[in-house]
Amino acid sequence: MFTLIWTLGSAAPAQAAGFLHAGQQAPSFSLLTINHKRISLSSLLGKKPIIINAWASWCPPCQQETPEFVKAAKKYGHDITFVGVNLTSIDSVSKARDFAHKYHIPYPILLDTKGTFRQAYTVIAEPMTFVLTRKGRVVMVYMGALPPSWIPKMIHIALTGKTPHV
Repeated sequence: MFTLIWTLGSAAPAQAAGFLHAGQQAPSFSLLTINHKRISLSSLLGKKPIIINAWASWCPPCQQETPEFVKAAKKYGHDITFVGVNLTSIDSVSKARDFAHKYHIPYPILLDTKGTFRQAYTVIAEPMTFVLTRKGRVVMVYMGALPPSWIPKMIHIALTGKTPHV
């Protein structure tokens, strides 16, 4: 398993590789949900910190971590905005809907049908998770399935905008 974590304390490797990294302003996006509602980053800003999880239905690590994201969203959804982005350009709308129903995902699922989110956020593996402040500043990028033990750390980072000692 290959996992990379970029947080405020480790932005240099991400910068050198040209990836979205901690400290940057998150790129804007505007995508339709599986329920045909348009959601943009700008519509989410200013309210709560944001956790964006980019995934594909056929991806075993995505299937593995989704139940943990569902639990976290149910527990912390009043304090944090959770958003899923299906990488529809390499998946399908019907499979994204089936995935959302199978796992009872309570948060919006956005459809990246043209790969614009994937490109802007430099999604090079599935899944990838991005933690943003309520102003849209990236505070964490996690590549790969987020282990259950990391969920509290991710929540801490989202709520405080600070990286805990890991």
